[in-house]
Amino acid sequence: MKFVEVHVVQNLPPSALNRDDTGRPKAVVWGGVERVRISSQAQKRATRLLFRELALVPEEERAVRTRRAEALLEGALGGLKEEERKPLLKALFQALGLKLKEEKGVLLSEYLLFLGEKEARALAEAALRHKEALLAFAKAREEAEEKKKRKAGSGELPKEALEDLKRAFGVSLEVALFGRMIADLEDQGVDGALSVAHAVGTTADPVDEDYFTAVDDLVRGQGAAGMIEARGFAAGTVYRYAVLDLGELSDLVGKERALLGAKALLKAFPLALPGGAKRAFAHYGEPEFVLVRVGEGLPRNLAKAFARPVEANGEDPALASAKRLLAYMDRLDRVYGKPRSEGLGAVSLFEEPLPVPLYEGFDRLTEEVLGWAERLL
Repeated sequence: MKFVEVHVVQNLPPSALNRDDTGRPKAVVWGGVERVRISSQAQKRATRLLFRELALVPEEERAVRTRRAEALLEGALGGLKEEERKPLLKALFQALGLKLKEEKGVLLSEYLLFLGEKEARALAEAALRHKEALLAFAKAREEAEEKKKRKAGSGELPKEALEDLKRAFGVSLEVALFGRMIADLEDQGVDGALSVAHAVGTTADPVDEDYFTAVDDLVRGQGAAGMIEARGFAAGTVYRYAVLDLGELSDLVGKERALLGAKALLKAFPLALPGGAKRAFAHYGEPEFVLVRVGEGLPRNLAKAFARPVEANGEDPALASAKRLLAYMDRLDRVYGKPRSEGLGAVSLFEEPLPVPLYEGFDRLTEEVLGWAERLL
């Protein structure tokens, strides 16, 4: 595999940025102690949202995940009245083998669809080109269902129309990165080139409870508390890891777009944190240490460096974790060998030197990494 790895060590202030179904911050017991955890899904969504906020991915390369089929395609179908649009959408999804249902006047797909914005427009435009054929197809299907039988050829969409609809499915950069599964259209599924691990605490940090009251402004003295509640929160140091299969991404979208995807990942992933309970904790902030490795071979998630929790003993826990991470990586390299065509660099908020090439600024490191990635491709 030709890969770009991003390793992040970060101190988290008190926060509840990724919670379970009970509202408790996600955690894991590992090495006999409870640690903070941030799910892979939450990190990927935060990364994708930051792509937009920082304008790292052009509009035509973005994708939308939604069940709201009508909203997804309404841009190109906006010229149709609702009484024309809904039947056409139903016929379109039926022709593609996708199920729709209507709730409170809103058309919803059976499950979340992840489509590039350019793909959605192309699909809607193809539906308009074959409007009459789609409506005739849906009507014939409905009549056949009413008779509880299907005659050969009844309600079949012309082959050229179906092929045109399927051609609308492309692969935007975000779909190529994050992947797409469409159970009823397996040939349109995409295995994403980006893998993101669940972030795990490097230190032993159990979840705590925040007991709080909300005071009624118009009540004085005892009984002023209008609400009493308790919510979980945690603070700790986490290790986050993502790896981009650069070769697979290049095969999906070409070298130039693959390098754009690598740049977006490098700029966004280290800064991307889920926004859960951000109003209550304001957990914003950059990581203390970011290590990037470019190479060819087997990628290495270094989370096992923290199977035994870090005890900082007066040292900044992120610095102690970064030292542990680099020592573990060095041992792996000596025992199993280094990846081929390697580029390795890091940025650190600490003045203390570390046994890795350190760059003055994050932008400078990103430029260097993109050069390594381009040569690797």
